[in-house]
Amino acid sequence: MAPIGRQALREAVDSARLRILIAASNSAQSTDEMIQIVLDQIESVTGSEISFYHFVEADQKTLSLQTWSSNTLKNMCTAEGKGRHYPIAEAGVWVDCVKKRRPVIHNSYASLPHRKGLPEGHAPVIRELVVPIIRSDKIMALIGVGNKPDEYDQADIETVSFLGELSWEMVERLRLHEELRQSEFRYRSLFENMLDGLAHCRMIYEDGIPTDFVYLTVNNSFVTLTGLKNAAGKKASELIPGIRKSNPELLEIYGRVAITGNPERFETHVKALARWFNVSVFSPSREHFVAIFDDITDRKRAEDQLVKKEQRSRNIATALQDALLPDVPTRDDVEIGLSYRGASTAARLGGDFYDFIELSEGRLAVVIGDVCGKGLGAAKSTAMVKYTLRAYIKDCRDPGACLTRLNRTLADQIDMEKFVTIGLAVLDTSAGSVRYASAGHPPPIFINNDAETMELEQGVPLGVIADYEYVTVNKTVAAEEKFALYTDGLIDARPKDGEPFGRKLLMPEINSGRDLGAHELCQRLVDSAVSYSGNAVKDDIAVIVIKIKKGLHGSIDRA
Repeated sequence: MAPIGRQALREAVDSARLRILIAASNSAQSTDEMIQIVLDQIESVTGSEISFYHFVEADQKTLSLQTWSSNTLKNMCTAEGKGRHYPIAEAGVWVDCVKKRRPVIHNSYASLPHRKGLPEGHAPVIRELVVPIIRSDKIMALIGVGNKPDEYDQADIETVSFLGELSWEMVERLRLHEELRQSEFRYRSLFENMLDGLAHCRMIYEDGIPTDFVYLTVNNSFVTLTGLKNAAGKKASELIPGIRKSNPELLEIYGRVAITGNPERFETHVKALARWFNVSVFSPSREHFVAIFDDITDRKRAEDQLVKKEQRSRNIATALQDALLPDVPTRDDVEIGLSYRGASTAARLGGDFYDFIELSEGRLAVVIGDVCGKGLGAAKSTAMVKYTLRAYIKDCRDPGACLTRLNRTLADQIDMEKFVTIGLAVLDTSAGSVRYASAGHPPPIFINNDAETMELEQGVPLGVIADYEYVTVNKTVAAEEKFALYTDGLIDARPKDGEPFGRKLLMPEINSGRDLGAHELCQRLVDSAVSYSGNAVKDDIAVIVIKIKKGLHGSIDRA
């Protein structure tokens, strides 16, 4: 191609520029199509036969081949490479423009000593011009032309640079448009297919008070979950009449979020729809909010049924427990004190228990025990133990033998995870004696001039070893003496991360209160343990104190 004059060149460049602008105005134009038009125009103005357009990645070390000109693809080059990424360091001599950060001309490609050769199918290269497109000190793209009949010169550099700069403005705009289009597609796909309901709304205020809101857009799940159709553009008060009165908290929360911009999450029962929703709400802009919600009606109904079932079980267990905790009997020969403190309502249902059984010859059986477990199941186990023991003790004068018989009966009936400890004392004031046996229960404490713990074998809990033989210990007592029975909740009470109350603190409390009445001493011991724990006892506490009004002084001996 013969050189053209500068006027003709300017006209050719202006003509190419106009064609590029016209092509860019086509909103349906893809980035590749736009770039190919640019390359075709650059080839035409420079008289070249081949051209390419490469993007340079953000790392400034990687190339991606975007496309070639129409003529290159049709007549000159069959090499694969579209969209391929590879390091600049592996590219040929044409990337000299990257190293030098300016346009480069190779008018004698074959004579270049550092050329690397061409891949199979690549158009032959006689001479080339490569121009970098630079933005903010970073190379964004490389435009190359080649095989002009005569040598490339400064005029070609200016032409390619001018049209290349113009092209990059178009490319950036097209790439942004495509990114927005893809983003919109992803958003719409998510918006329309998400299982949660979504509503974008504008709040309505009167004198700064939220009074209503307008649905701007809703997704398909909104309609499915609420049953509200054609919501867009309508006020909430139109779609859900009476919502201001039935659900004022909705307006309050949405209004607050739309003004403050602070997101919130809550559960609400929309009475007009008879549905429960779990709602997350945020504000994309002032006086606007987006509510994302799912229907939790089935879950709330199940929770309500569970609460009702648990309440029925508590009512049954409470009634059963009341039957298991009898009134304290009144007798002329003894003063009986009792104090019971449940760890909680739930703990009360089946934890500690006690009983008083009037026997022949004026004797009194005192039972104190603890069932492992809470609730209705533990209460049932307690009832079985209590009433079986009542049946056996009428015919049995020896507490150890009575517990042995009871244990054999219960061994095959009690869940091993719900073992039972029990202390059984038989008081005979006419003989001045207390006969006691233990199935894994803390020993009693006798109080005279000084408190002392009864020495005995504690034994194993009921139902653990079927053929276990329990031992009875006999102690004679005198008038004005006391003895205390208690559950392990008393000595196990502890503050958070602290030591248990234990006998170390229990014995001084008993000694300092030994002149108190039976009931007052019970209450003192329970209050001391509860106070020590910081009013956070984890187990039931039951304490029984019996003061002898008539009896004989004696010593401990084995039955």
